Amino acid sequence: MDIVTKRATILIADFFGTVKERGIAAYVRDIETVAAPVADTVALRAPRWVRRLPQGVQNLLMVLHEQLVVPFHALRLRPDLIVFPYNSSSFLLSLSRRTVLVIHDLIPYRTGHRGSGLAFAYVACSTRWHARLRRRIVAVSPFTARTLTALSRFSGSEIVTIPNCFATTPVLDHAAMPRPRVTLISGTGANKAFTQALDLMAGTTSDPHLAGITFDVVGFGPEHGRATDLIEQARAEGLPLPPITVHPLLPRAELDAMIAANAVVWAHSLAEGFGRAVVEGRATGRPVVMSRLPVFRPLRDDYTFAYTNGDRAGFRTALARALDAASFVRPYQLVEELRRDAAAGVKELLGQ
Repeated sequence: MDIVTKRATILIADFFGTVKERGIAAYVRDIETVAAPVADTVALRAPRWVRRLPQGVQNLLMVLHEQLVVPFHALRLRPDLIVFPYNSSSFLLSLSRRTVLVIHDLIPYRTGHRGSGLAFAYVACSTRWHARLRRRIVAVSPFTARTLTALSRFSGSEIVTIPNCFATTPVLDHAAMPRPRVTLISGTGANKAFTQALDLMAGTTSDPHLAGITFDVVGFGPEHGRATDLIEQARAEGLPLPPITVHPLLPRAELDAMIAANAVVWAHSLAEGFGRAVVEGRATGRPVVMSRLPVFRPLRDDYTFAYTNGDRAGFRTALARALDAASFVRPYQLVEELRRDAAAGVKELLGQ
């Protein structure tokens, strides 16, 4: 007689999964994909009308979701694993050894990078509570794992690495003759330093080797108007900017198509926990210009070109080299390794 083995169940508190396309929401979709062969996943997401609400209201609803809605479903479903992927966790469910907290980077725990003191307090307190109970923590890169291991507050927690694995990012055929455009993947966070990126763009207008280059800006999503205002302000102050198009929240397929059609992807940042933009660019067959950050170092290959933040000349050189490489760039080999590591991390959490 055949013995039927019950599949494991993973419950994921993905409130912003219907609100956002990139970042942590994309990370959760990748986890669902790599976990599919060994477990059934149940992702609890906000209704779509939440998209229309102000960001502050969304954040409040997210807290109520983590502290009330997710515990209710956890008690009902009795999952084998409960995942909180947004740098915070449930005070009640952290009492259970089945609960894990995903920390993408330490940016949310720095007061200077939080738009709200209440948001900072919530993230910091729920994480400290989780760590005090010695519950498991997931890091999204070896760099983040090493950082967490070095901090005394996490010394009692087992740290498992599940990298961003891009399991839902297709490897596309890119144009043989790409458009002379650069895709800047930015965002509203202070670490994205968008005004510094504008200064680097301005530096390209005086370089004859970069004549005719234009920029597409993505990552601001519903708050794309903020980026447009910053651009208009910079122009009014006399900054000689090239043509720039700021895009609203794009469906995944449209974003991938834009990245593949444009010549270069640009990842400008002061700090990151992983480097999703670097891998997204290379996975879609584009060369990548990127800030020189330690966390980006493991993602490099022959078609990534680094510069020091604030160095206009260094940025122009990196961009020119990337444009020269755009018509003969080779596929990115790191994605398969990331997917294998992510699948192994999920199995480790499930005890398989």
